[in-house]
Amino acid sequence: MSHEDLVLQLKALGEPTRLELALLLQHGEAGALALQQQLEISQPNLSRHLKVLREAGVIRERRSGRNAYYALINSKLVDSVLSLSARPAPPPTPRAKPMRESESKSDPPRQDTSFEEWLL
Repeated sequence: MSHEDLVLQLKALGEPTRLELALLLQHGEAGALALQQQLEISQPNLSRHLKVLREAGVIRERRSGRNAYYALINSKLVDSVLSLSARPAPPPTPRAKPMRESESKSDPPRQDTSFEEWLL
C-alpha cells in the first residue's frame, strides 16, 4: 500500500459517520438496508458515505440481485484508527530551547548578545 493510499483511507475514516460504518462492518458483511437502519440516516446519505469508503479502498461491495452487501477490506486499519482514539494525547513538545540558568526572560538583553540569543 502506498502512502497516498493510506492517506486516502485515513481521510475517509476521519469522518464520524464513515468511521461508525467501518465499526459496524468490523462484525462482518452487512447489507445497505441494515446499515441505514443502524445509523438512522437517509439512503442517499448512506450511499455517499459508502462510495467514499469504497473509492478509498476501505470497504468492498458485493451485489446479489438488487441488494448490496459491504465488508471491510482491512479490519486492522480500523483497529489502528480506534487504538489512536483510545490513547491519551501526547504531551506537547517544547519549541524553545531551555534558558540558561544564569539568564531569565525578565532580564534585559546583555549588550554582547543579540535579541534572538536573549530570547533563547
